[in-house]
Amino acid sequence: MSRELITQHFSENPLKTISTCGLSLAGVYYLIKLSRDYKKRSYLRQLRQKRQEERLKQFEDLSRRYPLNPERLS
Repeated sequence: MSRELITQHFSENPLKTISTCGLSLAGVYYLIKLSRDYKKRSYLRQLRQKRQEERLKQFEDLSRRYPLNPERLS
């Protein structure tokens, strides 16, 4: 199992993961830390995607309002 799959599984059902893997206290601490990092990364990924969509929307809006005039560029 990859690290990401384990952390995703742990964040969804932590007690089942602990009992299935037979983790020690250090292992549980490590999984908690990984799951927090996983949640933070996924939240930041969603935030970046949302910002990118907003920027694209703004750009399209501005390009419709102010079309490019080739005469001004010369």
